[in-house]
Amino acid sequence: MKKGPKIVVIGAGSYFFGRPVIWNMVTSEVLKRGTLALVDSNPEVLKTMKTIAEKAIAETKAPVKLEASTKREDLMKDADFVVLTFSRDNTLYRGIDTRISAKYGVTMCSSDTIGPGGIFRALREIPVVMDIAADMRKLCPDAWLVSFVNPTAVLGIALMRYASDIKSFALCDGNHEPGNTMHFLKSVGLVEKDRKSLTAEELKKTQISISGVNHCTWMYEFTYDGKDMLPAFRDNLSRLAAEELPNMKAKPDLIITMPLSS
Repeated sequence: MKKGPKIVVIGAGSYFFGRPVIWNMVTSEVLKRGTLALVDSNPEVLKTMKTIAEKAIAETKAPVKLEASTKREDLMKDADFVVLTFSRDNTLYRGIDTRISAKYGVTMCSSDTIGPGGIFRALREIPVVMDIAADMRKLCPDAWLVSFVNPTAVLGIALMRYASDIKSFALCDGNHEPGNTMHFLKSVGLVEKDRKSLTAEELKKTQISISGVNHCTWMYEFTYDGKDMLPAFRDNLSRLAAEELPNMKAKPDLIITMPLSS
């Protein structure tokens, strides 16, 4: 049996990115024969993600080799892929960036991809990415660097211009599995709203095809047990759009209430 790739995830403590990476490792016929190396500077969140990975490996009986460390240099040697998902105090800085932008007349809804907030974040993240690229030259020069860190386009350009010897590409999050399929099935009434997992039979009956990258993904096929579900999915989106009201989620709430001196 051919050996799978070694994938190093820097910023593995990210709950948003860490879980899908683990799920993909234990379910992919190619990836599960490889090594998953988790890196995070926070030992507590690293311990949590390592525990989740161990449970997923045990449950699926996947032959994934698992490694974890707070120091990326310990795990990067001979990596095939280095995946960047790090973000230090991101919500804090996005709040500050948004308020500074607003002070000078620029209203920003998110502050980490475009406009003044995107520029501010790029100035914080580019040096870190360049340091990681330098480590790759020494430890895994043939590996691919895959960056999920925003502003994704700017970091991708920086890598092309100033680390062109490193194979790299930049993406942002798209459709995470298995939550993605769960969400779609709930949206058309095929799964109860309070369900936490899908059965193997339900997954087998579901066919979803999506294309595109970087905040621009398009679903062009959604069938369940052979039935086209796109019309029902479209109707549900229309209903939600008509009902949509301003709401206070975590990030905008922090952005509005945080004093600028923070």
